[in-house]
Amino acid sequence: PLANALQVAAEHRPKWPESVWKLLIYSGLWLQSLYVVVLCGKYDVLQNPLDIFKDCVFGDAQLKQAVPSDIYWMYMLQLGFYVHSIIGTLYMDMWRKDSVMMLLHHGLTIFLLEFSFLVR
Repeated sequence: PLANALQVAAEHRPKWPESVWKLLIYSGLWLQSLYVVVLCGKYDVLQNPLDIFKDCVFGDAQLKQAVPSDIYWMYMLQLGFYVHSIIGTLYMDMWRKDSVMMLLHHGLTIFLLEFSFLVR
């Protein structure tokens, strides 16, 4: 009904649910990241970028270093979305000529997020 009300062209309607889903999830993840990184006031990495290395621990102690729960959930929600995106691209989305590149993109993003999380 919303596609009709907005007069979405007939050739674009098959992609409508996928596009709305991506708009909602990306907006939600962006707002959550904005809150955690900027608005909550616990981290000042944008004002003082070198503070990211403050209290940095290397070696075995690094693996025992606790991750704050808000940062943990920011990572887990984004990782969950990208894992879902691989499944969605393979089985639910319309197959397009750039679907292979999207799979590569999602796989690389999962690797980068996981690596970033693991090295704290």
